[in-house]
Amino acid sequence: MNNLAVIFAEGGLGNDFIYVVIFILAAFAMGFGLFSVIIAYAVNSFNNEKRSAKYYWSIFAICAVSSLLVSGLVCGSM
Repeated sequence: MNNLAVIFAEGGLGNDFIYVVIFILAAFAMGFGLFSVIIAYAVNSFNNEKRSAKYYWSIFAICAVSSLLVSGLVCGSM
C-alpha cells in the first residue's frame, strides 16, 4: 500500500491517472446516490407516502456530494 502511494505521488502511473481516480470517485458517488434514492423510494412506498421527483433529486444530490466529499478526503489522505 505504501509503495502505491509513492508511485502515485511521483507520477509513476502516468500524468492522466488522476482523471481515472476522479472518474472512479464520481462513479462511486453516483452509485451511492442512486442506492440512497432506491432505499428512500422503497421506504416511502412501504409507508404509502407520495413524494415529488424534486424530493428524490435532493436525496440523490445530498448523498452523492457527501460520498464524493468523504471518498475524496480518504483518497487525499493516502
